[in-house]
Amino acid sequence: MKPTEVNYFKVKGVEAANRIEFSHLYEFWKFIDDNNIKNIFVFKSEAVSDAVFLTIFNNAVIQQNSLGFNSIADFKKASDAGFEAAAIFYQAQQAGIDNFQDFQMLQQGGVKDPAIFKAMQATGFVDGFKHYIKMTETYPSLARIEHCNTAVDLYNFAIEKGFVDYKQFINAFTSGFTDANSFLVATELGFPTLREYEEGKKAGFRHYSEWKEAQACGAINAQDYRHFTDLKSLFTQVGAHDKSVMLVLLSKIEQGKKISINKLTDLFKKQIGEYRYTHTDELPKWFVTVLHEQTDIIHFLTKDRHIKRYGYYDGDGEFFQINLMQDREIIIDGSNVAHNSVAQTVNGVRPQLSNIIKMVNFLLSKGFPKVSVIVDASLRHKIIDPEKLVELKKVSEYLEAPRETSADMFIINHVKKTHCLLVSNDNFREWKLEDSWVAENLDYYRFSFIIKGNDVLMPDLK
Repeated sequence: MKPTEVNYFKVKGVEAANRIEFSHLYEFWKFIDDNNIKNIFVFKSEAVSDAVFLTIFNNAVIQQNSLGFNSIADFKKASDAGFEAAAIFYQAQQAGIDNFQDFQMLQQGGVKDPAIFKAMQATGFVDGFKHYIKMTETYPSLARIEHCNTAVDLYNFAIEKGFVDYKQFINAFTSGFTDANSFLVATELGFPTLREYEEGKKAGFRHYSEWKEAQACGAINAQDYRHFTDLKSLFTQVGAHDKSVMLVLLSKIEQGKKISINKLTDLFKKQIGEYRYTHTDELPKWFVTVLHEQTDIIHFLTKDRHIKRYGYYDGDGEFFQINLMQDREIIIDGSNVAHNSVAQTVNGVRPQLSNIIKMVNFLLSKGFPKVSVIVDASLRHKIIDPEKLVELKKVSEYLEAPRETSADMFIINHVKKTHCLLVSNDNFREWKLEDSWVAENLDYYRFSFIIKGNDVLMPDLK
């Protein structure tokens, strides 16, 4: 019930034959509220410390000790908030505290500035401290933070460590983190706990998903995991990692070259050595080998269907003949070619499909049986000759990356998976910084070019 709005009048004395006093101030408040009494007299004598509230009802004086409250409304507000004494209630009011529990915590925590207490309330540390204590008692593995014995101690520690509120702090704390920066970085990279974050970081991993996959496959560190992923797509094709290494090796040998089986075997063993651990000279547990002897290598070169992409083995001459480039799959970085011609460099002409058509026709004339083009989705909105798209699609396979996705990602992934050839003047610098495979291998497969008028120049293509 809302206290009746009343008027208070100070009086010097009271003379009455009939006086009634209730057992408690609450009963007095209830009486005036039930009877809708509007006027209350306040009597204060030097003989008593507290004033007395009085009213007249049916020729009787109803009186009650004020217990130090300035008004009955204050008494009711204090009672509802858990205050039993007026002095404490008014002290809390001055500090801006509305309930006894918070005021008690304010006093026990030693907070001098009410503004700090308000900040603790707003960020959840006043109620959160009880939760924090319960969590550390329920889960012994969560060791309490040293010197955090009160809510204000915990608040000061968390704010100093960069946490914005109790929710963020407890989420980090239960995951092992005690500073916001590490927690936010680890969360961004997908690591759910401090232990996993530190173990993953120590092993050289940036992302939790990679670290978990590395654990699942048995890779001991980031470099080992990179070796695993580099060979992953080829492994699914040939069923052994040393076979995959052989295919990569063949893809990098100069076009048209003949290489003896002994030389190829030596190069192969050297490549396999790149996968051995330096501290044990052993191959990783995940590394599947089947090419143990030179006879195994010859059988693989002779019988496996994937070999023909790179050349063929001549048993009589005991050498491997590397295919010409024209026997390999080739893709065009369409957006890059569309922007690159001598005329565009000089005059700043917008990208044009005619550049790509010239490149496709050039490659076809050099003997490539099939040419594929990969472009960004935005290219169609920038080109000056969109009517040529129909012509381009007639001479090549035309692939457009999804909106808001760089075609570079599809180009690089396709080269990594198939070891195909790539036409682009882009050196993919940013990708090389992010992906060590790109840094070490992409340029083996990439052809740079010049488009001048109707001519295409590509010196690396024989």
